[in-house]
This record gives sequence, C-alpha cells and structure tokens, in this order.
Amino acid sequence: MAAGVTTLEILRANPPYKALGERAAYLMQEAQRAARKRGIPVYTTALGSLFTLFFSAKPVHNFEDAQGCDLNAFRRYFAAMLRAGIYLAPSQFEAGFLSTAHTDEDIETTVRALDQALQSL
Repeated sequence: MAAGVTTLEILRANPPYKALGERAAYLMQEAQRAARKRGIPVYTTALGSLFTLFFSAKPVHNFEDAQGCDLNAFRRYFAAMLRAGIYLAPSQFEAGFLSTAHTDEDIETTVRALDQALQSL
C-alpha cells in the first residue's frame, strides 16, 4: 500500500495526464495526415493516453461499427508496424496506450513508422 500511496502522491504533485493526452492526440493527428496523403480512409480517436486507428471512412462508436472496418488493412498495418519495431495491440478491437516512459523521440519514431506502414498498404 505504501507504494500505491507514494505513486498517487507523485501523480498529484506532477500529473502527466495533459501531456499524455496531447501526445496521443498528436499521434492520431499525424496518422490522419499520413492516411490522407495516401488516400487511405481511417478514423482515429484518442482519449487521454488511449488511442486507436480504424481503417474506416465512417466514425467508429461501438463494436458493431468496428466490425465494419477493413480488418485486412489493419492486419497489414500491424505487421508493418511490428517489422518497424513498433509493438501495437494485435487486434483492431483494442486500444493503444501511451505512458510517461514514451518520449517525444519515441512518438516521432512511431509517426515515421506509421507513415511508412500506410505507404506499404
């Protein structure tokens, strides 16, 4: 319990939530930009440190919407990201998470890999 209390005290003193939310939003903004450049329909969403990219021209609000996405495109995207050393959740139905361990350099590396992955689709 002492470790939990200490963690909460650290988070209260120096909350990372705003920065994490900005990084996730930036990542999804760059995903949209890269997809538009290649004419690939994607729907992105981010909330706090969580983010998801769907291969869909329509908004995704629920599981039924997500099932209508291009799952084959996601599989190819996932494989390309993995080859680039970016480890994402392996299912279109999962979210990605950022943490304070992810640096600005990590985000930029991910953006470059994402751009290349979309180019390969």
